[in-house]
Amino acid sequence: MGGGGETILLVEDDPGVRQVIAATLRKLGYEVIETAEATPALDMLGTRDDIDLLLTDVVLGGELSGPELAKAVIDRHPSLPIVFTSGYSVDAPPDFMELSRHIPLLKKPFHRAELASLVGESLGQKPVPSSAT
Repeated sequence: MGGGGETILLVEDDPGVRQVIAATLRKLGYEVIETAEATPALDMLGTRDDIDLLLTDVVLGGELSGPELAKAVIDRHPSLPIVFTSGYSVDAPPDFMELSRHIPLLKKPFHRAELASLVGESLGQKPVPSSAT
């Protein structure tokens, strides 16, 4: 599975993790917009119409958590696909449990193939048969 130039808004507050995820997504063929906090992400979503998917960490520094960002995005852009990432198994924000039933979660650490698969599925791409990869 690979991107066809779709634009992903990546919200990750750890610079090293953000860099690795962004580089992986770009190698997969996606355009990536990066930010460390939810508030700038909401601003971008309000001014840009070329964002195809939001990929956000559950636990973020700044004013809003990943689930709070997701709720705002669902209210303002209900058709925008969202994928959560998290390295935590406990201490997730309370509203995460409610949203996690509807928004896929990619648990850190993850492999490139897991990222490619979940992002592709969220964008509605059909998987490439394993014999073709």
